Amino acid sequence: MKKVFLSLFVSASCVLSAQTSTQQSVSVKNDTLLCNGKPVSLISVIEDNLVIGTSSRAIYLPGGKDVLMITELQNYKTPDNKLIYYTHYEFPGLDISCDIKHKSSDFNPFEPVCQYNLINQFGVDTNQAFIFTTLKGRISEAEIKGLKTRQDTVTRLRSTIAVRSIYAPIVYYEDNILQDEIRIGSFSLDTLNGQKGLCRYYKIFNSKDVLICTATESVLNSRDWRLLTYRDNRFHSMVAPSEADLLEVLKFLIARKYL
Repeated sequence: MKKVFLSLFVSASCVLSAQTSTQQSVSVKNDTLLCNGKPVSLISVIEDNLVIGTSSRAIYLPGGKDVLMITELQNYKTPDNKLIYYTHYEFPGLDISCDIKHKSSDFNPFEPVCQYNLINQFGVDTNQAFIFTTLKGRISEAEIKGLKTRQDTVTRLRSTIAVRSIYAPIVYYEDNILQDEIRIGSFSLDTLNGQKGLCRYYKIFNSKDVLICTATESVLNSRDWRLLTYRDNRFHSMVAPSEADLLEVLKFLIARKYL
């Protein structure tokens, strides 16, 4: 397998837009990844297997902090004996990962780095990384083993909404969310490094403890939020009308029958 690390250039010239672009030109010159001709990161080979023609490389920050690991040229066979190639992307600092399938070994693993603007002057753009990994998803272990699987249970449970009055006051304490005196879900809160600096990041779970939404603010205490709903992989923008940001996010999800 190939694993790829990138070493970030901390310079204003390599700051990329937070918006996904499908028109980026991607090239590698002297171990430097270029997006639209601008240097973004260094590519470092950390393992090389000359026998099977694959190698391991990685993306890392100055000082040795891992940013993104890319494992290339992996493959498996489907139950009908079709060979599927895929590339694995892993963000060690965020504990998230995803896979991209492709029809042949002729695939540029660096294209998504530029296309999704995964790296900014702080390192990984956390919001873009979560968007990227959510859209691409993971290949199940059963699929890699060539097994036929039933409908994804998580996908089904993601549509579960607790029965209660949606007009009752919303109450949350510790990590629980209640409405009409019924537990309708839970949440977690983290502070991340976004493109514009620190920002809050919520994960919202339903009553079955299945992740249904992530909410990221553009910058700390801005009240400007970007939501990603997992049931339909849709993005939403909202400005919290009050300083009770979590409450406003929950109202948004409940009104649209996500929670």
